[in-house]
Amino acid sequence: MNIWTISLWICLAAFFVLVELTSPGLFYFLSCAFGACGAALGSFFQIPVAAQVVLFFMITGCALYLLTTVARNAMHKKGTKTNCTALIGKSGIVVSEISPYTFGYVKINGELWAASSVDQQFIPLATSVKIVSVKGVHLVVHPIERKDLS
Repeated sequence: MNIWTISLWICLAAFFVLVELTSPGLFYFLSCAFGACGAALGSFFQIPVAAQVVLFFMITGCALYLLTTVARNAMHKKGTKTNCTALIGKSGIVVSEISPYTFGYVKINGELWAASSVDQQFIPLATSVKIVSVKGVHLVVHPIERKDLS
């Protein structure tokens, strides 16, 4: 067992951890720290230095892949729909007619929302509509046909 190579790999791992702490979010240096720890373990079991370097790069690559995959999955979780995006797919009643290229008003859950038609068609008063999307501060709706209600 060569104490110098083990010490070198341990110091290198500590250095990579310190660098990662100064540049969070990238995981590059943390991956290198894992690789250095793996190479230190290889040095403990007295594998040749060239194999330790190969082990360092292999473990670094695997750690980088795993850490970035975990981070990417954590960042792209779908959250709970809130505010006006939660209204998409719900239905409401037209309380002020919607004319082509003009806003009308729709009542949804007791609240009034400005709305326009999805295909710029006229939607008369008291028509049931479905919210298709949200554009800025108004809803985009389309009328629900009788067959859609049942």
